Amino acid sequence: MTFEGFSTSGLDFLTELADHDKGWFSENRKTYEREVAQPAKDFVRVSQHEVGFATGINFSSVDSWRERIDDESSGGALVTAFEELGSSRDLAVAGQGLKRVPAPYSADHPRAGLLRHKGFQARRSEPTPAVVH
Repeated sequence: MTFEGFSTSGLDFLTELADHDKGWFSENRKTYEREVAQPAKDFVRVSQHEVGFATGINFSSVDSWRERIDDESSGGALVTAFEELGSSRDLAVAGQGLKRVPAPYSADHPRAGLLRHKGFQARRSEPTPAVVH
């Protein structure tokens, strides 16, 4: 299976979608399936081996995550890795965060921002591949 890109009618469908209701969508479901859903599935199948957009870690235990961040060696290494990756790319750290640093860690912890996460993803932006257009 190859990805041939999204057709003009598929892109038009997506553009019009916000202006219509469920009835319109039901009437145009075949267009959606043919012009949007199937090409999206093809893109995922092709890109799963060729394109990476994000990578993440979710620990089975949030406590385990925080222990690693608190530890000077592993927490410091993670910060260094983010800095090195971010120096040549547009890198963002994402994840579900808490409003405050959880106990027993202090609010002024050197890695307080990471301690507020329940997991993380390192994301970077890539130009849209030409085949999508």
